[in-house]
Amino acid sequence: MKAETQAVLLEKMMQNKKVHPEFELTLPLFNVKKSTLKRLSTGDVFLLALDTLELRVIHNDSTHKVSRYAKLIYVENNGKEEFEIASIHDMDFIPLEKSKYEEVKCVFSKIEVHQFEVGSRLTLKDNLFDTVEVFNVNSDITAEGKLIEVDSEIAIEITKVYDV
Repeated sequence: MKAETQAVLLEKMMQNKKVHPEFELTLPLFNVKKSTLKRLSTGDVFLLALDTLELRVIHNDSTHKVSRYAKLIYVENNGKEEFEIASIHDMDFIPLEKSKYEEVKCVFSKIEVHQFEVGSRLTLKDNLFDTVEVFNVNSDITAEGKLIEVDSEIAIEITKVYDV
């Protein structure tokens, strides 16, 4: 094999390999009635009772169902908009079997985090908040939506519903 061919193959292989762990950029988790999730339709609105955009980055470990998440705060650095990791927590995703509620997470995107420690800063893309995916706790995608404002509070309007 020629050196040029080996170099091209190595380059392709490295482009497919992730260097940093991937996290989900989310809103805080909230509970919704299971019956409401089953009847979800386009135009429905989730009122989140948030007056400011509270973001988290979540790392899921599907083997143990344990996640680490970090709360983010907005900071402006020389005219650049960034988010700083304010605190890091461990969390268990334990579905309530006999409950009539389902824990829901709203995911904006998957992002690579170079340093997952308090004080680390993340620069996020401008169009990152255009759409949000709504999942139940088992990570079955339920719907897609967009951020809206209702009575000076943040809400999510459903734009597309998926069959689960």
